[in-house]
Amino acid sequence: KMEPKSAVPPKNLEMANQPANPTATYLFMGLDQQVLSPGKPVDGVLVLVANRPITVSKIGVTWYGIEFVSWRQGLTQTDLCESNKWWIAKRTGIFPEDGSPAGRKEFQPGTYTFPFSYTLPASLPGSFEDGDSSLVFSTNLIPRTLDDKKRSYIRYTASSFVEVVTKAADGTEKTANLGQAKDFTVAELFNRSDLISEPLVQTAKQEYIIGGHINCGVTVANGGVILSGNILHVRLDVDNQSRYPVDQITLTLNQITTFRAKLNEQPQEFKRTKQVLLVGVKGVDIKENQRFTKCVKLTPKQGHKWSPSVTLGEHIGVSYELVVNFFVIAENIEVKVPIRVCQYSLLNHDQVPEKIEADFGPELDFTPDWLAKLRSEADVPLPEGDPYGDENVETPAEGEAQ
Repeated sequence: KMEPKSAVPPKNLEMANQPANPTATYLFMGLDQQVLSPGKPVDGVLVLVANRPITVSKIGVTWYGIEFVSWRQGLTQTDLCESNKWWIAKRTGIFPEDGSPAGRKEFQPGTYTFPFSYTLPASLPGSFEDGDSSLVFSTNLIPRTLDDKKRSYIRYTASSFVEVVTKAADGTEKTANLGQAKDFTVAELFNRSDLISEPLVQTAKQEYIIGGHINCGVTVANGGVILSGNILHVRLDVDNQSRYPVDQITLTLNQITTFRAKLNEQPQEFKRTKQVLLVGVKGVDIKENQRFTKCVKLTPKQGHKWSPSVTLGEHIGVSYELVVNFFVIAENIEVKVPIRVCQYSLLNHDQVPEKIEADFGPELDFTPDWLAKLRSEADVPLPEGDPYGDENVETPAEGEAQ
């Protein structure tokens, strides 16, 4: 919109610069959402505030998306592994429009707004920022250190630009660029059906030469898919047909980050496992010929969220694994369940079922329907009412030894 308004900086937009000179030019940019979805349109606006007449040759937005990973390895830490991939490098023209011949436009003092829209490429990996820098070891015991000065990341940025033409005293023309960069987050798409999918069940059986066997099962709601910040519902089942009691059950949620790069053109990879949650179930004493069922809800520590899984990255991947240990005398029976943490984008309404979208919020869970299904399929009848409660789970205090 080229019609000038009063030269007053608009509210709620980020400013490119704030010069003390009252005759300077200001540039602002805003996006309609901070969390965006691959394959979906992004709407925004540029606001140009001219306090003096200016000549402009270009106005537009450049979109960037880059994945970068860096670490050092070897006994002397001299081998540098680095790789990157550009997911987006696209410039969209507002003036002149894409495909139009070059030109210039005179702007008198006033405020000018330029709406713009851009559709993100499909299949983008989710945003990622590595907040850890520590010594880790791979399975072959090669020490590797994440580069503290070059943090691994997947970042997305929209960078606006206005090319202003000025004339020097000798009459020669020069151009000056006025720009505003704004980072945004990309949330990987998840299927509409994932949030209401069938429970995911994993089992393990321990046989004893003398003393029978023990069956252990772990059931996770919604196929192991949860929204970041929400509750992970888990059901534990034990059928003890042995002479050995099961006296303790722990649940550990691990975040597994995979880094991939090249060293001398040879692919390198290592995985870092970080424990994000450890809880214990109270009142466990499952003796011979006893069955046990307990429903547990796992939540992030107060003020924290589990960062989203990254499944589409070329050099970085983030996944989660729930490890449940059933302790029997001096050994344990281990059951592992893959978990995917998704991030919700407000632009992605078509991916969310109506019944969930209607009451979406931080307290969202799927307890009623899920519990009804579990009760109908359970080998051992589940009690009526809410089987959850603080008495079910012991959460160690911050900093307490595990």
